[in-house]
Amino acid sequence: NNFGTGYSRNVGIANSNGKYIFFMDPDDTMNNRLLLDNVKIIDEKNADIVVFGFNTINDQGTILDSKRYTINQSKLNGYSVPKYFEELYRQLVFNTLWHKIIRKSFIVDNNVTSPLWSNSQDRGLLLKLALHNPNIVFNFDDIAYYNYVLMRTGASTANFKKNLIDIGFNSASCVEDIVNKFGIVKTRKLAYEVYVRNIYGYAGMVNVLRGNGPNSFHQKVKYINQIYNDNVFIKNAFSGVTSRN
Repeated sequence: NNFGTGYSRNVGIANSNGKYIFFMDPDDTMNNRLLLDNVKIIDEKNADIVVFGFNTINDQGTILDSKRYTINQSKLNGYSVPKYFEELYRQLVFNTLWHKIIRKSFIVDNNVTSPLWSNSQDRGLLLKLALHNPNIVFNFDDIAYYNYVLMRTGASTANFKKNLIDIGFNSASCVEDIVNKFGIVKTRKLAYEVYVRNIYGYAGMVNVLRGNGPNSFHQKVKYINQIYNDNVFIKNAFSGVTSRN
């Protein structure tokens, strides 16, 4: 009880008997063809991960955003982490678990376990999987297979998390491991996504404005300044090669 999502997922994986793993968040909904269509794709392609489209909705069911993968992204199919890591990262492939089905043997054979962070365990697990260069394929059907409820009342993401900056840096460290292992050229765009958007934007600005966060303006600024004073952020946030585009 109360060991957290990461620990619970590790127990679930260890005790599962199926060929594939699918993680669903509480209170979200899914299209009744999610498993049928996507298990067919991952099976036919002999893939390790299949990624599919989804909607982000509010708790009244209104669609706030939609994400689909198109045939234009077919170049990303296959063992593409070393070549297309930045593009995969920007396409939200390493953000959340619920719009993917994963081959269980790939998790177990590579001894990958979910980190026990109090937040962002999805990203941690996916980045740890990426370190082993999974065969990732996409479902290009124009279907929202999953409906993610954003900031629902009582959700763990609805309130301020004091240690979210530390978790952001843990996540960034996982990215650096991948970049170093495969000799990936780190562009400024990737540095921006990992450090500015994720740590400063999400763990910093978004987090500090949530419920139960610091009350005064001074306290909010002090929280944000933790990021600017961090040597890892200073070194990496505005580093990288300027990409052609």
